[in-house]
Amino acid sequence: MLPNWNPEAPSHPWIALAVTLLVFLGLQLHRRLPVDLMFMGALMIVTLTGVISAEQALKSFASPAVITIGGLLVVAAGLKSTG
Repeated sequence: MLPNWNPEAPSHPWIALAVTLLVFLGLQLHRRLPVDLMFMGALMIVTLTGVISAEQALKSFASPAVITIGGLLVVAAGLKSTG
C-alpha cells in the first residue's frame, strides 16, 4: 500500500523509482538504444532533478570497480573485433 501523499515530503525517492522503471522498460521494449546511453541519460535525469548531486554522480566513476569493468569491456571489444 502506498503512503499518503504529502506535498511537504521530498520527491526524490519517487523520481529515482520512476527513472529506474523507465530505464528497465526501455531495455525490455526498445532494444534500439545502446544500454550505456540509457544509463547515462538516467544519471543525467537524477542529477538534474537533484536526487543526487553532481559531485556524487562524478565520484562514482572514480571507483576502482567501475574502472576495472570499463577495462574489461575494452578488452572484450578488442577480442570480438579480432576474432
